[in-house]
Amino acid sequence: MHLIIGLGNTGSEYSGNRHNTGKMIVTGLAADLGLRLKKGRLRANVASYDLNGHGLILATLKSYMNVSGLAVASLCAHYNIEPKKLIIVHDDLDLSLAQIRIKKGGGSGGHNGIKSIIEALESRDFIRIRIGIGRPPAKKDPADYVLRDFNVVEFAEIEVALHEAMDAVKAIVVDGVVEAMNRFNTKK
Repeated sequence: MHLIIGLGNTGSEYSGNRHNTGKMIVTGLAADLGLRLKKGRLRANVASYDLNGHGLILATLKSYMNVSGLAVASLCAHYNIEPKKLIIVHDDLDLSLAQIRIKKGGGSGGHNGIKSIIEALESRDFIRIRIGIGRPPAKKDPADYVLRDFNVVEFAEIEVALHEAMDAVKAIVVDGVVEAMNRFNTKK
């Protein structure tokens, strides 16, 4: 069983923000699989699915990005998920727009949502699917930049990456993280 969580902020005003890229991917994956994320008790919207004999729990959080750890830890405890079976999907300022990188373990890279998860789980040993949102233009505050929506040109490019990230989730679950890294980390 794998738990896949898409990070983002709660509230419709944030739905198209760069910072909600992870949430967009997990919501899109649920729709692609014919699922509807249902409101759960554990500060999350959740759906489960069997992918070729591999159990998936898809979730988006009902909390703000910077305090994601509490909800992630609650979900892991409730579903008895070890960190190595946890996949966090999130935006990354340090990757160029629409670039995908799969990573196992490591630090937060300055991402406050990941930092919160590491602290709550007391572990860094979870899988991350990072989606590049690019760096802000010169002199623009990164905190403001991540809370802005993609423009039309950017969204056309990011939309392709969203579908590739959905495929990356499936590849990790079915083929394993190393195979998925070999397949997706070599792309743009």
